[in-house]
Amino acid sequence: VEALAQKMRAVDGAIEAASFPPPATLVPLNAGGVATVTTGMMSYPNFMGKHRALQYPDLDALYYACDLAGVQCRHVVLTRDPYAVLRSTTMHREFSSRHVAIQMYTTMLDVILVQMLTHRQRLAACWEYGDEPEDGLGELMGWKGDDAGLASFHDAYASLFNGEEEIDLEERLTIVPKELEVYMMSMDMATERVRTTCREILQAQKDAALNA
Repeated sequence: VEALAQKMRAVDGAIEAASFPPPATLVPLNAGGVATVTTGMMSYPNFMGKHRALQYPDLDALYYACDLAGVQCRHVVLTRDPYAVLRSTTMHREFSSRHVAIQMYTTMLDVILVQMLTHRQRLAACWEYGDEPEDGLGELMGWKGDDAGLASFHDAYASLFNGEEEIDLEERLTIVPKELEVYMMSMDMATERVRTTCREILQAQKDAALNA
């Protein structure tokens, strides 16, 4: 944890030394490890291997390092249609069998829910994969809040995310065979719990700010 805190201090120091006054800079912690074997995308689960179900971000340790470093850290909760997740990971790329995937992703969603509730004050945004960006997401990611800045953000977003077509009933039955429907029901419910709780936490933050 101390080693991570030292790296955070080094980045923070470099930003402060870049100009005066130092720029307000956002540094995505998972961006530096996309093409390496360091952090990956910090997804749930993260990386492959026989212990894949135990490989996911530890927000307790992460925020402890942030506090040690004296830097502000927050997280964005990104969710995706569970059927699209299974299609991507078990049909397009075959990471595992569908039954194993459904059980594992349901567990990961429960982990996300607990972490989100534990660190509710550090939740920055809720984001649904493929949808239009949430209000304020551009500014959160470092774009200026004026018209030109937001237009630039939307152009960048559109170049990376093409959106997802809604999966119809016929395709759902192809993705999840009938014998797995009962397990898929749990994954659906876990996804919706995360989405609903995320929105509730953000709303509570807004209400508290208005009443402060």
